[in-house]
Amino acid sequence: MKKTLIALAALASTAAFAQSVTLSGNMGYGVSQVGTGTAALGLTDGGFTFAATEDLGGGMKVSASQSVAVKGHDNAAKADGGFLAISGGFGELKVGQACAGKALGEGNLGGAYGLAHAFGNGTDCSANWQYGLYTLPTMVQGLTVAARISKTAGDISVEGFSAAENSAQLRLAYANGPLSAAYYVRSNTGEIHASYDLGVAKVSFGMDTKTSTATNERTEVGVSVPMGATTFSLGYGKQKDTNIKGTQVGVKYALSKRTSIDAVYGSFTNALNGSAAVKDASRVRLLHTF
Repeated sequence: MKKTLIALAALASTAAFAQSVTLSGNMGYGVSQVGTGTAALGLTDGGFTFAATEDLGGGMKVSASQSVAVKGHDNAAKADGGFLAISGGFGELKVGQACAGKALGEGNLGGAYGLAHAFGNGTDCSANWQYGLYTLPTMVQGLTVAARISKTAGDISVEGFSAAENSAQLRLAYANGPLSAAYYVRSNTGEIHASYDLGVAKVSFGMDTKTSTATNERTEVGVSVPMGATTFSLGYGKQKDTNIKGTQVGVKYALSKRTSIDAVYGSFTNALNGSAAVKDASRVRLLHTF
């Protein structure tokens, strides 16, 4: 009996410090056409993420994640964000790197409003944010309070921390039932995001709140309507200072929980590409996630 108890205790101790590793990703293939250009058949999406979690005991755990884009921001396989985090009764401390190509992050049209981003296949990831994020323990149900420091290129300066070298941001997020909302604020600008699930449709909204005229002002709205296996969507976004704006409509049919066919049409103006002319684009894609 004593040996059995010792064996069970050893097993429980091993389980308490177990590590779980998961692999997820996506692969998409379709036909795309931009403006009067030739329709192209090819890979539209591709990437994978390794994620691991280890239980340290005492209510603490370590999490790590690393993503690789095989196709997404351009045609080369490259790192596409990752983090290392430790959490417990004190909250969570996370350090990592994220693609800085998406202006609002949670944007409905991908933030940059170029058609590539709107279609989920952006070329706008020339910079990577290095960041440190501390999330406080939950004190109010649904409310998350966090603070972040970040830098657009290179490592975060610790000894010479300044607004010019590093960005400090306060993040407030609330999610309860059908409502989800967040407010991110730093010294010269802020962001608001919100979505509400009405059951018959989900509406979303995002915008910059400017306190500095040197910052681009962005606004995004979107709605998605599920009808059985089919989901219809509509989105609009604009970036005032650079006169970028776009409208996107789409329909998605779920063949299963992980495989779908979608068709998207977009009309956009992108002055950053040297032309203010309106361009149209479309894509039909088969997408599988794992």
